[in-house]
Amino acid sequence: MRFVILIVILTTYSSVAFGFYKESALLSSYLEIPSGLLEAVIMVESGGNPQAVSPKGAIGLMQLMPATARELGVNPFNPHQNLVGGAIYLKKMLLRYNDNIPLALAAYNAGPGAVEEYNGIPPYPETIFYIKKVIQTWITILELRPLWSFD
Repeated sequence: MRFVILIVILTTYSSVAFGFYKESALLSSYLEIPSGLLEAVIMVESGGNPQAVSPKGAIGLMQLMPATARELGVNPFNPHQNLVGGAIYLKKMLLRYNDNIPLALAAYNAGPGAVEEYNGIPPYPETIFYIKKVIQTWITILELRPLWSFD
């Protein structure tokens, strides 16, 4: 499994790295999001594709739902606004759940209402898989980071 994640990151991370890596790194630093977490969310949400649209209607790099994008005041079809909006939303979830990353990721994926309803991670297979996949991707990004430099 770890090898598959490594291959996916190496083959698709370039779109994030060369298009949005620096911006996501700056946003992470500015918003005090743990290093690499924002990039992991991008990889899992859209594979680094700013044109991605899910069957449920989530849009762009950060797969923002239209209502969430409106709430954040961003155009979800604009890759830079999508990235900023998604980063702010992720930070809001981290703050809401006292930097508990699995809970923040559950809220990002299933909505904070679901986390509140279940008083923790909702028992949705999609959400449980999402949390595991983001954390595995995040760990892999942190392990690989010394191999490249974009400074």
